Amino acid sequence: MRRNLADHIVGLSQAIDTIAETAGRDVHLAGYSQGGMFAYQAGAYRHSKSIASIIAFGSPVDTLAALPMGVPPNIASSVAGFMADHVFNRLDISGWQARVGFQMMDPLKTAKARMDFLRQLHDREALLPREAQRRFLESEGWIAWSGPAISELLKQFIAHNRMMTGGFAINGQLVTLTDITCPVLAFVGEVDDIGQPAAVRGIRRAAPDAKVFEYLLRAGHFGLVVGSKAELTWPTVADWVLWQEGQARSPRGGADGRAGPRGQQGRGGDDLADRARAGGGLRCRADAGRGAADAMVAAQKSMRTMAIETARTLPRLARLGQINDHTRISLGRIIGEQAAESPHGEFLLFDGRVHTYEAVNKRIDNVVRGLIDVGVRQGVHVGVLMATRPSAMVAIAALSRLGAVAVLMPPDGDLGAAARLGGISEIITDPGNLDLALAAVRDLGCQVLVLGGGETRDLTCRRR
Repeated sequence: MRRNLADHIVGLSQAIDTIAETAGRDVHLAGYSQGGMFAYQAGAYRHSKSIASIIAFGSPVDTLAALPMGVPPNIASSVAGFMADHVFNRLDISGWQARVGFQMMDPLKTAKARMDFLRQLHDREALLPREAQRRFLESEGWIAWSGPAISELLKQFIAHNRMMTGGFAINGQLVTLTDITCPVLAFVGEVDDIGQPAAVRGIRRAAPDAKVFEYLLRAGHFGLVVGSKAELTWPTVADWVLWQEGQARSPRGGADGRAGPRGQQGRGGDDLADRARAGGGLRCRADAGRGAADAMVAAQKSMRTMAIETARTLPRLARLGQINDHTRISLGRIIGEQAAESPHGEFLLFDGRVHTYEAVNKRIDNVVRGLIDVGVRQGVHVGVLMATRPSAMVAIAALSRLGAVAVLMPPDGDLGAAARLGGISEIITDPGNLDLALAAVRDLGCQVLVLGGGETRDLTCRRR
């Protein structure tokens, strides 16, 4: 139970390689709920190699767009971060614990289902249609979770919503869902309180290079795969696979990504079906009365969110009010505190690489030593003429930690004038801007410091 999230993704990727090699064909990758999130992540990690399509059932992508029980995103992010750092980093979750946790999200519904089951024990015909769903919810639908894996899940995909913004790290490799290029079929439960429609539909924006198709069912999270509504789910999956394999006629409009199985026409260029219902009927639109009710509910939610945000912000404002002339705050200090608290946490995702707090903090310390070595002291004004990249941030943080003043210099401006106005005595630059820096200091007698030179980015000194 020590597997982390990367272990799951890499293991799934290796399984895809094995199956594709054995079968001699691409794989259709399907996953339910968290399994669908794994499918998206593995597809992005592999750049869709050997994947014919991805099929996801109620799998959220934009997790902060719609959270269970209407939890505000800012509260969810804080709670998820706390649970990841202080609870699940030392606690595993067994299958029965996962089941009880989900049931406690709606205890009244759970109790009602139990009572209905007991009242119908004498009626075999009434129980049989729901037996598959009952078995799924009671035992077959739950697996154990390792603490490190769920901790990463909470931190990366709930607290920071990395499937939508910034990307995430798998074994030090930057991965984003924009790397998915294969077709995607997303099943959406209209009354799904766990993988809510707004969160599931995030795949459209997260994977712009993939043709994303949608199949909407009047079902909850579990009803997508078990129960009466699942009688629509699995035939649709079969039709989808045959269509993608070229073994069935292309549905009407399927060539341009507007339709899906059963020849149903979609909307907006990315819907799979015509919002099919149990009889294939059209989806009913909300009437004016329902619209007014929704507006009132939205207003209540807005007021509640405002109250929660106020309660969250006031302590921060109080702390800001305690800042005085002697309070020590700096970028370098903040990074050092984060490195001590979460050394292996992802600090920067840049140019396909993941930079951890510990690695960045170490680089800052190295640059501080180099600055001291060449005579930079507290209060000295130092110009920073660098391209936007991690080394520039490291240089600014190092100056902050040292107590010097970083003066940002525009590469396309009058550098000589900027140097005089800023009162700088040194300029830190990178190899790409070295010539500009040398030209700017010819008449100023400044020292030019070049920060560069590979992984460690050693500091070298040139005097002009």
